[in-house]
Amino acid sequence: MSVRMDETFAVALRSWRKLGGLGPEQQRAWLFTVARRLLARYLRRAQVERRAVQRLGMQPGRPPLAGRAPRPVTELRERG
Repeated sequence: MSVRMDETFAVALRSWRKLGGLGPEQQRAWLFTVARRLLARYLRRAQVERRAVQRLGMQPGRPPLAGRAPRPVTELRERG
């Protein structure tokens, strides 16, 4: 299952008691609406991230410290 699907069902479980009075078709429609809104939010965030990466001149999909070995903790402590 994808993360967005998991998130959709997590929202549904949190709100399920409120939906008890709805019929099966209305529940399905509500669940679809939750999924659609979460997907729209994900796509907006991805677009914002892509623009930020472009403005900063970074390579997409690569963390800023990728390829660098982590420094030992003792070195970090000495440095302060």
